[in-house]
Amino acid sequence: MWELDPASGLVQRTFRAGQLPVGLVFLADPLWVTTQVDGELRRIDVRSGETESVLPLGHRLGDLAAANRRLFVAVRGP
Repeated sequence: MWELDPASGLVQRTFRAGQLPVGLVFLADPLWVTTQVDGELRRIDVRSGETESVLPLGHRLGDLAAANRRLFVAVRGP
């Protein structure tokens, strides 16, 4: 996953986000990412670029949404 400079479009840095990241959302400071292949929900500290935690949910995950300090994850299949 890349962080881009919005003015120039140049890559500023990269983040390890698992295989086939499909959903991204900020909830407070961390960035949350779902991966379709791994079936993981990752919490990334954008200041350091490090993955803080990985939650293996075991499903093909889709997009994410955040509302009222809650995180919602779309699941593709049983």
